[in-house]
Amino acid sequence: MSEHRPGWLALAAALAAALVSPNGADAQRSPSGADARVGSPEASGLDGTAAIERALAAHPGYRATAREVRRARQHYIGESWRWVPVVHLEGALNLGQTPSLQANQSVAFPYSEQVSLVAELQQPLDTGTLIALRATGSRRFSRSVFSFMPGADPFVFNLGPGYGLDLTLTATQSFLRGFGSEVGRAVQRNAEAALDTAEATQTRRATELVRDTLTAYAELWYSEEAVVINASARALAQRQVEEAQSRQEKGVIKPAEPQKEEARE
Repeated sequence: MSEHRPGWLALAAALAAALVSPNGADAQRSPSGADARVGSPEASGLDGTAAIERALAAHPGYRATAREVRRARQHYIGESWRWVPVVHLEGALNLGQTPSLQANQSVAFPYSEQVSLVAELQQPLDTGTLIALRATGSRRFSRSVFSFMPGADPFVFNLGPGYGLDLTLTATQSFLRGFGSEVGRAVQRNAEAALDTAEATQTRRATELVRDTLTAYAELWYSEEAVVINASARALAQRQVEEAQSRQEKGVIKPAEPQKEEARE
């Protein structure tokens, strides 16, 4: 099973860029321009993509789903490795000298050595069958000392070295457990289904978090734009009042017109 990677993050980043980047005439007063306003999201170094990344890193619910995905993936990987060949290697070296009392009242120390190597290859099948091939190699050597008569020289008898090789092929099938991959891979299929469920939950939680983050980011950006527009409208109205008062002082307009200008403010 291939590892799933969330492609929604790149899509959300593109959506955030399209949402917060102005075009046309608004480009001259964009927060991302050279005259970025103090306090705007992008002027403080936080764009839409950064906001999404921070939200994903700090949200406890999303972190919990990410940990659940990792746990389910490790369980699936562990179950998948149950069907790979397994090799067992063993080696042994036995050396010995056992003292023995001879007929001439002397003590002899016969010598023996044995070297053995074992290699076994096991292949479990999803049908419940276990096939094993075992190879055993050995080497034996011994030296014995005999004395038949008192005062006679001991007789040394060497046996070996001798070599041996044994091959064994076995197949084991449990009939009470059931034959077939439906039973053999049941645990692995459950692990795969749990992984798919965890990844789907993580994707759903991430999309909800991205949606909420982009909504909050857009509302913040539009609120700041509304504040700027209202401030500009107030400044424009103030200038109009000042111009009307200046014209009144010069006698260009009647005294009632400045009050109308103030009422428009």
